[in-house]
Amino acid sequence: MQRKLVGSLLLAITLFVLVLSLSFRSILRARQTEEWVRREHVTIEYLSALSGALSEAESSERGFLLTGDKNYLDSLNMALQGTQEAMGRVRELVIENPRQQKSLSELTAALEERTRLIRQVAELRETRGLEPALAVLRAGRPRDLSNQIHLLLAGMTQEETALLATRESESEIIAQDTLRALIVGSLFGILLLLVAGWLLQRQTESLQKAQEGLGETNKNLTRSMAALTAKTVQARSLAELSDILQSCLTLDEAREVIVRFFRDLLPDDSGAIFLHSNARECMEPLLTWGAEPPSAAAFGADDCWALRRGRPHKVNPAENVVLCKHITERPSGSCQCIPLVAQNEAFGLMYVVSRVPVAPESPVSAADTEEHALLIRRMAETVALACANLRLRETLRFQSIRDGLTGLFNRRYLDETLDREIRRAYRHNRPVSVILLDLDHFKHFNDTLGHGAGDSLLRTLGDFLRNQVRQEDIACRYGGEEFALVLPDAALEIARARAEQIREGIKHLAWQQQVPSAESVTVSAGVAVFPLHGSSASAVLQEADRALYLAKASGRDRVSVAGSEELSRVSSLPSD
Repeated sequence: MQRKLVGSLLLAITLFVLVLSLSFRSILRARQTEEWVRREHVTIEYLSALSGALSEAESSERGFLLTGDKNYLDSLNMALQGTQEAMGRVRELVIENPRQQKSLSELTAALEERTRLIRQVAELRETRGLEPALAVLRAGRPRDLSNQIHLLLAGMTQEETALLATRESESEIIAQDTLRALIVGSLFGILLLLVAGWLLQRQTESLQKAQEGLGETNKNLTRSMAALTAKTVQARSLAELSDILQSCLTLDEAREVIVRFFRDLLPDDSGAIFLHSNARECMEPLLTWGAEPPSAAAFGADDCWALRRGRPHKVNPAENVVLCKHITERPSGSCQCIPLVAQNEAFGLMYVVSRVPVAPESPVSAADTEEHALLIRRMAETVALACANLRLRETLRFQSIRDGLTGLFNRRYLDETLDREIRRAYRHNRPVSVILLDLDHFKHFNDTLGHGAGDSLLRTLGDFLRNQVRQEDIACRYGGEEFALVLPDAALEIARARAEQIREGIKHLAWQQQVPSAESVTVSAGVAVFPLHGSSASAVLQEADRALYLAKASGRDRVSVAGSEELSRVSSLPSD
């Protein structure tokens, strides 16, 4: 019996030693696998950081290119330095991976060339202006390099993700093998000897703790991977949002794009964007989004603490912070107002209401709250830059098609629009009337009362014509003291009546009270209609001009219609 006990003890000790040896090897393998998992996560993080730094550099490049603000150069240099640092870390981390080395070589070459082109564009914009810098971008090489870099980064990230999945699978297999060894060892230990069972139980408990620690580590790594994936998706969405906004032509197009992206990036939030109206001297709503959008009523800039202070103003439910006057009801979650700034001037506001809990007892970590706030600020910066560019573009377009003195459309706009209206009228078999107006004796008026009075008269006449036309009509300053009206769908008799109405109306303008009776203002008008008097824009204009010539040659202060028999009799008379 004693021999059996000794044999059992020896067998238990042998089994214990064997189980202990196997467990020790499993722990070493688990630690090694954990280290590889951590290394793969770090590699993925630096690949994402490299992509983000490059996107930041390109965003700063576009910002400097469009605005010429040298503050963007500092951001650009910092972003390029970030790409170099991230590239160095990636090179160290993948040094033992032959397959990644090939991609790394291509990535290094593409990144160096893209960095050189970014610096070249910035230098050209700073030293030679916008067009030389745009010429480099239009060549297409920067866009091709950026696409190549992002494809290489995506490929390397996919490779690292596959390696990470393999490492995690190996970790799971090791854990399962360890558990089987412990269970079998425990059963045999109990059967052979209580002492051996007790020793094996101690070892089992120790290994179970190690397994629990490994499981917790895996959970943390999984959470980190999910957070990293979310950041990558957010960065990619922000880059796409910025790219699409740069391609928008109007604020209406930008509004649809912003609402769609904001719903995806901030699914638990609601909000609104306001832009400053110079005409009304207030903040007017551009858009709202979310399940419970806030009030979108216009308000004064002084009603918002963020606009007053020039920085974001945040209000949490648990904090006793003063609300802005434009917030009609205190929200249940947190809210914040973020000024939209361009060229160091606040021209708009982004107001966001978050349902993410931010109270001290909230289960959401401070890091999550800070990441959420950082995302909102980045989105505000992206929207601010895009809206500023679109408003500038609309201002330039307005200046390109409007007459600076009268506010009417200019000759260039008339040439483009009349041709389009005539093509539309031809398709639908509808008339288009053209009225040419000319101020009688305007040169004498200028010589008598001065050019300032002449300009004032032209502005008054511009306001009068703008109020006389329909929404679909087009009022233009044709040149000097000549004006043109395009009346779609207006037949000859209607156009003639409108011309007579305008001619009589000008005689009763408030301006006439300031002019001596000898200098009263009158106009002559010529009317032509498509297709009756011409089949093209130039032909109709020419006929209207001939009719105007007839009106002036017949004594002025009258309306003449193209095609009149009197045209042939006055064609040889001198012009005004």
